[in-house]
Amino acid sequence: MDFVELTTCRLAYRLYGNRSNVCIVVETALAASCAEWWHLAEKWSSQYFVLLYDRAGYGLSDESRLDRSPENIAKELNDLLNALDINSVILIGHSIGGLYSYQFSKLFPEKVISLTLLDPVSPNSSRFKNELTKQEFKKSGIDKSFNLKIGYLICLLGLGSLFKRLFKKAPPFYYYNEFSIEAQDYILRNLTSRIMYKTALMEYACIEDSKTMSNLNVVSGIAQFPVYLICHTSEVVKSEIEYFGHTDSRVSEKIENMWLDMMKEYLKLSLKSKFMQAKNSGHFIHLSEPEVIWHALQSISSVINARSLD
Repeated sequence: MDFVELTTCRLAYRLYGNRSNVCIVVETALAASCAEWWHLAEKWSSQYFVLLYDRAGYGLSDESRLDRSPENIAKELNDLLNALDINSVILIGHSIGGLYSYQFSKLFPEKVISLTLLDPVSPNSSRFKNELTKQEFKKSGIDKSFNLKIGYLICLLGLGSLFKRLFKKAPPFYYYNEFSIEAQDYILRNLTSRIMYKTALMEYACIEDSKTMSNLNVVSGIAQFPVYLICHTSEVVKSEIEYFGHTDSRVSEKIENMWLDMMKEYLKLSLKSKFMQAKNSGHFIHLSEPEVIWHALQSISSVINARSLD
């Protein structure tokens, strides 16, 4: 990993491919390091210039001096791009990284070639708590705070290394088992980091704040660039909710319909929006079905090439 010193923190990053090509930047999910994407960046680098980085507090990046609001995270990404002299990007955001990517596109639209949102967290995700019963919400798997607090406590007690074998049976390894040894070690180091859990809890607290989220409501037609929304396979997610939440099909259907409805609000962002759905994937689409992302990238490239010919 290489490093850039910002005014708020030191960020770890990796670059792949030729700088003369269009740049892809990935904003990762909650508690995720960029190592989940190394193998994809290597493949994409034959056609694109790729920047992968760890948000402040994740991987080898230092904690930030600022709170973990979407705005601060977007500004730190912009500072990183400026430090690396990258002026325009294809931005890919997974899960909460989708929310941060959307915030970046609002603050710095001139730098965004296109926005690809992969099962993104919605600014209106409070609907889950407001519209589900307490029991349904508990079984939904939406609330990540409990697991994050347990992880923080385990690492605070210095017991993280004892749980590495267990972590290797959970996401992301549950969805992809061909990571390089280096990537495996990096992911496990992140998953056993007290600082990571502390940071993830701060990120989660920000998206639970109604005032913060109200400032991110989707505004129709605000984006002048293409927006690609890539969502999971409904039947896969419903079966996971039923299995892990010990609930029935009525509840899983209710949760899934709400989730899709909220994610599809992002399609209002641009007249150039496109909805794509994975054929056989849960939330970790980039690991179980990366070809759908590649298809979106090729579609974006076609648009870029068409513009250059005009």
